[in-house]
Amino acid sequence: LNVPVGRLTQQSLLLEAVARLVAHHGMRSHPPQSLKPNASPQKAIQTARDYLEAHYAKEISLDGLAQVTGLSPYHLVRSFSKQVGLPPHRYQTHWQVLRAKQDLRTGKPLAAIATDHGFYDQSHFNRHFKRVFGVTPGQYRRNFVQYR
Repeated sequence: LNVPVGRLTQQSLLLEAVARLVAHHGMRSHPPQSLKPNASPQKAIQTARDYLEAHYAKEISLDGLAQVTGLSPYHLVRSFSKQVGLPPHRYQTHWQVLRAKQDLRTGKPLAAIATDHGFYDQSHFNRHFKRVFGVTPGQYRRNFVQYR
């Protein structure tokens, strides 16, 4: 299955795989460090959440998100996953789906809703929407939405 994925997804998955390899085969000499010496992980993760929510439809890199928070990419993904329950790329996708769902109340075409909310195309939107809500956006619109 050849599905396009965003930079944040690619980088997060790669970092998670490397972290698993290191955890399983390596020895840790020191705990993960923040880029900023006194950065609070809780505040940094809230900053990351706020940033992802405000920029949910944009292409975001893990390095860019790490810069915003002051955490190293590794520490960011680990702390974010631990505190939020999802890695940053899945949190971003979750927001894309939630915000796109709001647009289903309009008469806007599904393909336009998909691209407006950062999905590559309508099938990409359909797949993620169905994973979250159990129905496709078209089914949701037909069965649950009445236009104003």
